[in-house]
Amino acid sequence: MAFLKLIFKNIFRQKWRTILTVLGISLGIGTIVTLGILTGGLKQTLEKTIKTGEADFSVAEAKVADFAFSKITEKQLEKMRDTEGIKEAVGVLFGFAQTQQNPFFILYGIKSKETGLLGVDLTKGRTFRESKNEIVIGKIAAENMKLKVGDKLPVKERSFKIVGIFQTGNPMQDGGAIVSLKKLQAMEKKKGQVTMVLVKVTDHVKDIEKFADDFEEKFGNQLVTLVSVEDYSSVDQGLTIIDFLSSAISILAVVIGGIGVMNTIMMSVFERTREIGILRAIGWKRRRVLSMILGESLLLGILSIIIGTILGLLVIQYIMTFPVAQSFFRPDYSPQVFVNAIVVGILVSLVGGFYPAFRATRFSPAVALRYE
Repeated sequence: MAFLKLIFKNIFRQKWRTILTVLGISLGIGTIVTLGILTGGLKQTLEKTIKTGEADFSVAEAKVADFAFSKITEKQLEKMRDTEGIKEAVGVLFGFAQTQQNPFFILYGIKSKETGLLGVDLTKGRTFRESKNEIVIGKIAAENMKLKVGDKLPVKERSFKIVGIFQTGNPMQDGGAIVSLKKLQAMEKKKGQVTMVLVKVTDHVKDIEKFADDFEEKFGNQLVTLVSVEDYSSVDQGLTIIDFLSSAISILAVVIGGIGVMNTIMMSVFERTREIGILRAIGWKRRRVLSMILGESLLLGILSIIIGTILGLLVIQYIMTFPVAQSFFRPDYSPQVFVNAIVVGILVSLVGGFYPAFRATRFSPAVALRYE
């Protein structure tokens, strides 16, 4: 206990230097926590979008820069429906509109009778009629925009009557609205096109992944099947970029934080050269000196992990106050996110503390005692 008290006392001899070091490392760790929670939430949302409702997998255009740019023609859709092993294939068109609360309000165009495969559960009202300017809106969107059944919703210079409110459990869908496929095709000027196709296979298909691979070959690899979120990178680079940024920030946090810790501990060691010499003279082994210095750097890392994690969680809570964020994902507080933060914090401590600790063990007691 006395040894631990000594370590704690040492790092707070220069309070402001320690505080600034911890704050710098905490910002890096906080960013890692924030990005990890955001990425996990987005992956969960995309997983639900890919395998939404009763669908076994989704189909999109191959080699597009963004999932929203995918184009599947009516001819391709009909060919899918004629494919052996496919029980149902439903085309869905994505559209975007701007509202006062959400500049990226998502519209899903689908035929009224096919909304079942989309996993829509109407909680109020009824489904829309194809011949009318009617729309059903997600529960999250309705709450954020304070809308109810019977209200009007202006969309792309048209006015739609809200006839139902639905929920699917997918924030991206519950934060948007569903409208007639033909009407959305007209508004988006994409006649005869859909963004993706939801596919339900027959009971005879036992291996869905193999079926999906064979399906792609049948269409000459012009289309790509999305069975899991790992397949999403083939039609959208967004998650790949976020993962890359998260990894890059983790590396920067280790390097920059390590330099910060090294500077703090090195200054502390120089200031305590005479003191370390006395400790060596009264019998402290090199190993004990090494343990003390590394303990100080490790304590800096632990404080940074705690503060950085709290900062990351506070940022997530702030982000979730925006309707646009609520419409795209739910935070994923996966244990892996916090494990990554702990690993980075410890690496920063060890990387930054090792050289000063090693240098301290090299001090000769006689020379250190003469140091001024």
